[in-house]
Amino acid sequence: MESNNLLTIAIPTYNRFNNIDFLLKFLSEYITSTRYLVDVCVVDNASDYNIDELNKYANDKIKICRNTTNVGFDRNILE
Repeated sequence: MESNNLLTIAIPTYNRFNNIDFLLKFLSEYITSTRYLVDVCVVDNASDYNIDELNKYANDKIKICRNTTNVGFDRNILE
């Protein structure tokens, strides 16, 4: 993910839909309503929930990526 922003918040996750949903709802409202050069990248490690439930937050400031298989914690961070 290449960006001209000053800060990228990277969030590796696995089966934490409620937490990530709450966080992205807050961040999407805040980031899109400000002029700050911040973006967010969520890397999901093949969780059990439907990824479309998080894709509703995807835009030019928030990227949602998902591994097709569980690659473990370390490799999920590197994605």
